Amino acid sequence: MWFDTEEVIEFITKPTSLLNQQFYNYLRKGILLDTSPLYLMIIGKYDDENKTNYLKHFQFDLNDYKYFIRFINSINKYQFFITSNVFTEFIKHVEHVVKNKNQFEEIMDYVRSFFEFINEEYVSKQEITKEKFFRNKVCEIGDISLTILGNRMDCGILITQDMQFAGHCEKEHRFLIIPYQSIKSAWLTMPSV
Repeated sequence: MWFDTEEVIEFITKPTSLLNQQFYNYLRKGILLDTSPLYLMIIGKYDDENKTNYLKHFQFDLNDYKYFIRFINSINKYQFFITSNVFTEFIKHVEHVVKNKNQFEEIMDYVRSFFEFINEEYVSKQEITKEKFFRNKVCEIGDISLTILGNRMDCGILITQDMQFAGHCEKEHRFLIIPYQSIKSAWLTMPSV
């Protein structure tokens, strides 16, 4: 199931709606973050506070960060999860784009501050290699680890920018998918809240 623009707006603006009661069942199980939303959350804060532009490497800008954080803040009472595989992908991206040693160290401080509210769960290589999508390159290792974690924990929501991965999750798993693109378009069309 997909979480579309109108649902995002209703979720934020009408906390007692029937739609919110349905989404609550998903939210209380946990929210899985893919690599791109994790990058947007952490690097966006760094860029915003330090006037850098590392977001551009994922085709994001500061407005993307602000829309995303506004949404995350509206659901921050629920648990967020990543896997060690997603964390490794995130760090590899940061290492690739941040060449300044001091800035890299500063970003690692931001990482530590965010992990006060983002839970990390381990998914073993044995679990990953048993997945049917491991060998056919439909999904990356981090993606496979998120689907395993979501199924293991019965998590309800996946936030991603990767539409191929989202399509896979729609067909193969029971996650409520929140594409980042939908969050952004919701804030662009929403009257001030």
